[in-house]
Amino acid sequence: MKVIVIFLIFSISILAHAKECTNTLAGLKTFTGHPDVSMDWLEHSTSTPLTLKLTEKDNLIFFKLTNSKGVWAEVLGKFCKDGDRSFIAKTSDFKWGPEAPSLARMKTIKEISIDLPNKENLKVSVAFFSFDFKPL
Repeated sequence: MKVIVIFLIFSISILAHAKECTNTLAGLKTFTGHPDVSMDWLEHSTSTPLTLKLTEKDNLIFFKLTNSKGVWAEVLGKFCKDGDRSFIAKTSDFKWGPEAPSLARMKTIKEISIDLPNKENLKVSVAFFSFDFKPL
């Protein structure tokens, strides 16, 4: 009987700490609490602004990060809650594009930190980069 009780407590503990994840844009919009949140974003702080577009591909969320010269990065993955307005994008496929800085292309990325304090501000942090986006 003690073994069953310990097993139940352990199982409940694991479930309580499991992160809620989604691999769809509809699920992402539900997570954010803003069903009308943009899936197209623009970053203004660099000399060559970055555009972030979120779509679905191969049953996962697809991020495409570009600038006026071309592709910076392409990412397939799922979004997991990491707080009230914070998320972790767990990547199943991450490819640096030719426009990413050469130092960045040396880094292997498995997770991307994302903060969405409201539907007008998106902060993306990966490796040694951090970008602030506004909706397009």
